Amino acid sequence: MTGRVIIVTGASAGLGYETARYLCEGGNDVIFACRNEEKTKAAIEKIKRQNPNALATFMQVKSNGVVRSVTNCSDQLTCFMLCAPRCHLFH
Repeated sequence: MTGRVIIVTGASAGLGYETARYLCEGGNDVIFACRNEEKTKAAIEKIKRQNPNALATFMQVKSNGVVRSVTNCSDQLTCFMLCAPRCHLFH
């Protein structure tokens, strides 16, 4: 996969980070959908140090409890997908 817009949840660490890093290396525009902005931005910077051309962006996913978080994330993703109809979501 190359040249796609892909949202990866939990991309600030662990398997989510490795998935996002791999997708960035493949030439995709990767949206890091995470709760912790500081941790996520550090992860993005780490990727950009290794690959200066990486397209990686932070998207805040709020955690106001499970139901609100899911609703919030769903609303954000719906809005985003209207703007980027070729968006692919990995979770």
